[in-house]
Amino acid sequence: MTAQFDLSAVSETPTSIECLTQVADDLAFFDGHFDGFPVLAGVAQIDALVLELVGKRFPELGSLEKCSRIKFRQPISPGDELRVVVSRRDETPAVTFEIRRGETLCSDGRLHFRVGGVRGERRSLR
Repeated sequence: MTAQFDLSAVSETPTSIECLTQVADDLAFFDGHFDGFPVLAGVAQIDALVLELVGKRFPELGSLEKCSRIKFRQPISPGDELRVVVSRRDETPAVTFEIRRGETLCSDGRLHFRVGGVRGERRSLR
């Protein structure tokens, strides 16, 4: 069973990071969610995709404080090829994200981080 995503950056700027990833058929997040119709849970999308990229591109941000405007618009299934974009405007302790399958927007939202967090502090929802 695959435990994580391959998140190799395809584009990186001072204010954003973009990655492409293939959703493995045997991803551990699909175990029991749901039998016969596997769907990637929202918490897995944020934790395993978005927060991982935040840690790679914006390691100076503290721990996750809150989520806002989160929309899970389309299901993500085994075999999907995803484009994940995380952006930060100015020096605000917040990022916006989009997860797309082709041109279809699957998920998007905004994550807010603690100001003055400890560098390298865990940003996970787990």
